[in-house]
Formats: sequence, C-alpha cells, structure tokens
Amino acid sequence: MACGFVVTGCSTGFGRALARQVLAAGHRAVVTARSADQVKDIVDAYADDALALPLDVIDPAAGAGRGRRRQVRRRGPHRR
Repeated sequence: MACGFVVTGCSTGFGRALARQVLAAGHRAVVTARSADQVKDIVDAYADDALALPLDVIDPAAGAGRGRRRQVRRRGPHRR
C-alpha cells in the first residue's frame, strides 16, 4: 500500500535522497525546498506522485515557523 510523505529540504543532501527513495518505492510525496524550482527535476521524474511546494522551515514568516511558535505557546517547548 502506498503512503504519503512530506519531505523537507529536498534541494540537496539527505532530503533530496529521501524524496527520491520514497518516490522510487511507489509512494506519493510533497517535496519542499526554499524554491519549488530547485526540485523541478524530481517532480518531472515522478509527475503522478510528487508535488513541489516552496517552504523555508527556518523562516519565521513561513507556515512551519508559525506553527512551531503556536505549539510552544500552547504546550511549552518540546522536551526530550
């Protein structure tokens, strides 16, 4: 059964390798990078299963930053 994944940091390194492995295994994935153009080749190779979205996870103005700040305000910082 195919699963869906969101993989961040797909422009280079581990994120890019993970996105390719997930898609090659037949799963669907949202692949993110600071610019969607940076992952165009991945989406072109897996057009039916990949969706590229721009996302900068360290930018406080981006959605991920806002969500993390809300979580910290509601529940306190994540502790290990």
